[in-house]
Amino acid sequence: MLAVPLSVKGNVVGTIYVDHRLRKGVFDDQAQAMVIDFAEQGAIAIENARLLAELRRRENQVQALNRRLEQELRVQEQTLQGVREELKEKSPGSGPALRLSGNRGQTPRMLDLFHLLDRVTDTAPARGH
Repeated sequence: MLAVPLSVKGNVVGTIYVDHRLRKGVFDDQAQAMVIDFAEQGAIAIENARLLAELRRRENQVQALNRRLEQELRVQEQTLQGVREELKEKSPGSGPALRLSGNRGQTPRMLDLFHLLDRVTDTAPARGH
């Protein structure tokens, strides 16, 4: 009988077991060296398979995170577009008081007054309801 551990970085991950029940002493030094070499190659193959599985698992995690980030980005872009539209509607020169001002009253104090009027009219409750 011949048993050789499959070890990866000092950790045993398996064993190669060879048995010849009909003859004793069949495994000479050359056979032992061959099985040890085979065990080393087997251990490398097992570790590579483990690393490949881990890599695929992490790749799937990254893809899932990328999909989630893309979805969150779309939501943020929609929110940003809504805010831009809202700001465009409330930008200077868009409120009723500023539109009424025309070319008259373009002094800084009058513009401040028109802005104040626009804010007050935006927050005032509607009448007649």
